[in-house]
Amino acid sequence: MANPMNSTPLEEPVLDLNKLLSVLWRRRGTIQKTTLACLALALLYGFLWPKTYQAVTTVKVPGTSTQAGGSSIQDMDFLPATTDAMETYIQIAMADKVAAGVIEDLSLATDPIYGKMDKAKLIWFLQHQVKVDNVKESDLLSIAARGTSGQGAANLANAWAQSFIEVNQDLNQESEEARYKFLHSQLNSIRTKLEADQSNKQNYLNQSSEAEADQLIYKSLLEQEQESRIRSNNENTGIVVVDPATVPDKAVSPKKIASVILGLLAGLFLGAVAAFARERMEDRVYEERDLTQAAPASLWASVPLLKNKDEASALAQARTPDPDFAHGFKSLRAHLLVVRPESGPQALGILSPRPGEGRTLAAAHLALSLSQAGKKVLLIDADLENPDLGSLFGIETAGVPGLSGLLSGEAGLKEASKPSGIPNLTLLPAPTGSTDFSGALSPSALKKWVGEAKSKFEYLVFDGAPLMASPDAVVFCAALDGVLLLARWGVTHRKDFQEAVRMLQAAQVPLWGVLLNGVRRESGSWLDLWARPAQKAARTRPAPAHSKAAGFRT
Repeated sequence: MANPMNSTPLEEPVLDLNKLLSVLWRRRGTIQKTTLACLALALLYGFLWPKTYQAVTTVKVPGTSTQAGGSSIQDMDFLPATTDAMETYIQIAMADKVAAGVIEDLSLATDPIYGKMDKAKLIWFLQHQVKVDNVKESDLLSIAARGTSGQGAANLANAWAQSFIEVNQDLNQESEEARYKFLHSQLNSIRTKLEADQSNKQNYLNQSSEAEADQLIYKSLLEQEQESRIRSNNENTGIVVVDPATVPDKAVSPKKIASVILGLLAGLFLGAVAAFARERMEDRVYEERDLTQAAPASLWASVPLLKNKDEASALAQARTPDPDFAHGFKSLRAHLLVVRPESGPQALGILSPRPGEGRTLAAAHLALSLSQAGKKVLLIDADLENPDLGSLFGIETAGVPGLSGLLSGEAGLKEASKPSGIPNLTLLPAPTGSTDFSGALSPSALKKWVGEAKSKFEYLVFDGAPLMASPDAVVFCAALDGVLLLARWGVTHRKDFQEAVRMLQAAQVPLWGVLLNGVRRESGSWLDLWARPAQKAARTRPAPAHSKAAGFRT
């Protein structure tokens, strides 16, 4: 059994604020749409929702002491002795009996709107339109009523207060009547006993002390009975209306400004939640760490997205390069020259998990950047199923032998290759319209040819087929010195990139590095946005003298 003391503790997740801000910035469209939707709902509610008015009636209750002409709520026999007076008054004020009295007083049963409800539902509805509270722990109760009109709210509050007073009168009367009946029965019992004792004078004289006690009890009960008779006939409960409700001038809801603010806050919150949910569900590559975590290699370069598709042509970039786009491939070129400075001629492949991720564009512009640095480069189209290099250079490839014809001996390098129109860069295109690719790239023949081609070129750049679409694409990699695996920002799925890495590892293909392609210029972290002007200024400075000595050329 493993010793828990020797187990490796789990690392606590670290909150990366920069990454969180990056996700929010990248998904700002989702946040904007969600916020606008919530704002629209808030505006509809604020300006189109029916107005609600509130009126308040204030009443004074006896509290815990008996008032003149009235009775304390503790005198009601049906209540426990420990009942809090104010809490009990509030409970009585919200009772069904009070609501029923309001329905009768305002004739709501025959109202065109409320008359459609049955009595139980109407009572429930009214109870949710009224709120009773104790005013600052005093002997005052506020009865707040809401309605769709100011007059209706005031009528409801005043009617509710009046019904509350009437219900309390009924409860007091019932309590005093029950008390009177009890005292009257006890009084009759004592009177009967006294009369029986007086009829037996001898017995009455022998028990004179007991008789005196009965006389005192009889007198006390008689006084209480008379008092109870008076109180049962008294309709004053000590509850009075202090401040009747008046018709309010302004509605209490909807509150337009508050609705807009709440809508904005709710939209931002829900938008952020939706942004992180989409980020998790899509599982696409957006961060450099997504590549470096999946592959045992470092990131060599991040290349921005070309907004103008016409600028994707290698010839167009050679004549009028896009500064940011060209800088990405200069970084890739520099990384290659620094990592392998004296390894002799190099044969490397540019691969991607799936089609449409910019693999061909990256291979072409890496070759262009190397040729601009004075390196003699041969660019090979090894994607025989979907050759596309010729179109980037404006070269017709119909009928050319291509790599397969060269390896089979049908043509030599001179016949199979085409001038690219760019100094130091030669193109070996693939034929279009071919459908038979079985055995086209023989590993042994390719390895032999690569060795021969290195004697004429400093760099052989292969545009390989997508790994997930063409599993045989790793076959020709055995003849290469290494490969760069490419992922496209916002397009490549993380799981596809991880699977492509596993395929290369299974085939023992040396993975030099990874490349993030098609990065949107306004994307990335907020810190990157602050840093971009400084980076742009740094790129416009004159190159130091030692860069030319190293073979760099802009």
